[in-house]
Amino acid sequence: MCLLVLSLAAFSFFLQTASSIKNIASEISIAALRSFKKILLQYQKVAEFSSIALIEVDSELGAGTGGQSMGTAALREAAIQKQSALMHAENGVLSLDSLKVQTENCADALGHKHKHAKYIDALYKVLNGTSELVAQTLQAGLFPVVLGGDRSTAAGTIAGIKKAFPDRRLGVVWMDAHADIHSPYTTPSGNMHGMPLAIATTTDNFAKKINDLD
Repeated sequence: MCLLVLSLAAFSFFLQTASSIKNIASEISIAALRSFKKILLQYQKVAEFSSIALIEVDSELGAGTGGQSMGTAALREAAIQKQSALMHAENGVLSLDSLKVQTENCADALGHKHKHAKYIDALYKVLNGTSELVAQTLQAGLFPVVLGGDRSTAAGTIAGIKKAFPDRRLGVVWMDAHADIHSPYTTPSGNMHGMPLAIATTTDNFAKKINDLD
């Protein structure tokens, strides 16, 4: 008799739970289900990458002051100090193999020719090199993690992703204190670390022009 009572109670609980699930399911819109499916597909795509590739771009020409080229070395040292269990080799030596983009930091000594887009000639080479390496990495089935360097590097990173997937729509989540969407027409400083999104979106914002270009 006791077992029968427990079974009836369990069955009653099951019916109540099933009814609740049915009510919840009926409230979920088709749009929400499609959105959830899209998120799952995106995670699945990321999971397809067998490994990551660390790409170092030790460029600082885009910034107003120097020092950004030491960023990757600082991160590497911090990782060693942290001694991550996932990255620490058995012999106690941290192994962080990486790919490097050739920089043009020596151009700083020569001065800049274009005051509203400082070192643009040298930075073009850096961004092009970054773009090529990011594209090659993605095409090889690896997930690129790009470390800079100043923020101008992002223009090359975005271009590389688009080069690898020319027919795909690309989304960018930009997290910074500034929009970095100035162009040579609007920049107050001429520093190209304030222009990567403008470069990526081919936006000159001519309507807000404050500079006449050479």
